[in-house]
Amino acid sequence: MEQTDKIDELSNAMILAQKEMGGAVKDSANPFFHSKYADLESVIKVIKEPCSKHGLSYMQFPTTGENDNFLYLETVIVHTSGQWMRNTASIPMVKIDPQALGSSITYLRRYSLSAIFGIPQVDDDGEKAMSRGKEPVKSKFISFKERQDLFKATSENKMASSVLQEFLKKRGINSSNQIPTEMLKQVMDFIKGVK
Repeated sequence: MEQTDKIDELSNAMILAQKEMGGAVKDSANPFFHSKYADLESVIKVIKEPCSKHGLSYMQFPTTGENDNFLYLETVIVHTSGQWMRNTASIPMVKIDPQALGSSITYLRRYSLSAIFGIPQVDDDGEKAMSRGKEPVKSKFISFKERQDLFKATSENKMASSVLQEFLKKRGINSSNQIPTEMLKQVMDFIKGVK
């Protein structure tokens, strides 16, 4: 970690902001592990207002290594006084493609912010019981129209239909009603790739 010579004002602001922060609601589904997690949006919702109120902001810069298959993310916390601190997190890139890169960046952003600001992941019921205000955002699944488009795409390619069932089953999805909205593009791309 690196920082300015003094971080007294930044530290005081962090203390005040953290007093106002709750937990990030587990509002996204992980079909691979049959579990829920707090996504990046949930973490940002928890920190945004308290940080702004106390003169704090953050910036995150993803980079890749020149001679390795790692993704690096530098997170910088700044205060209106000009004081700052920064740290870099990294993750190995097992697969190198735009989707894997995007997922890895989001993963590092979420975990870096959660660690820096001390944000725990909490269940919906726990947050409701603490009366922190707004109703948590629920994970959304594909719409009826999107399911129809999916059915049309698989009916045009008979092999895709059976292969798609295996594809979804491996991800813990037993029905097209359970496909998360954010996974639709991946599913459609998968169908197009089946020959």
